Amino acid sequence: MAFCLKMKSDYSFLSSTIKVIDAISFCKQTGNSYLSLIDTNLHGSMEFYSLCIKNNIRPIIGLEVSVNYNGIISPFTLIAKSEIGYKNLVKLSSLSYNQVVEYKVLAMYAQDIALVLSSKDSILSTYISDNNLFDANELIESLKEIYKDVYIGIYRYKGSSPLLLNDIKEYANQANIKCIA
Repeated sequence: MAFCLKMKSDYSFLSSTIKVIDAISFCKQTGNSYLSLIDTNLHGSMEFYSLCIKNNIRPIIGLEVSVNYNGIISPFTLIAKSEIGYKNLVKLSSLSYNQVVEYKVLAMYAQDIALVLSSKDSILSTYISDNNLFDANELIESLKEIYKDVYIGIYRYKGSSPLLLNDIKEYANQANIKCIA
């Protein structure tokens, strides 16, 4: 069953107009048993969780944060794998509110969290598009030391480069990282 892993709600101001209740209704109509909420804050996560459980839908809760990695600001998508992971997201959400999280802080709150690096606008995609495999490898090795589960999110969007997406997929295979849609 296909579903959107990176759904944002109207709780992510100026990023989405989707209301949590509407997403739940759509999920039920289409027969999906999973639904995710990956906002830039966790304001809607309790409503989302409660409505998912009430409607027999498995909730996936995440957080998109801006991270300062060696002076470069990049979006990281963090997904809770358990209640402990959710509590760590809450801590990171508090630290990231209206600011950038320093890379070294991620390790303090990494337990039970999966990381997804985007093929769009992330530091990894920049490294790969610049053919800077040394820094890409350094980034991935550093992330694997922090997170047990590191993925590359492949996003096809209007204006996306098929060549870059292929380069990212090829890199993921070489680095032994799973790609997710």
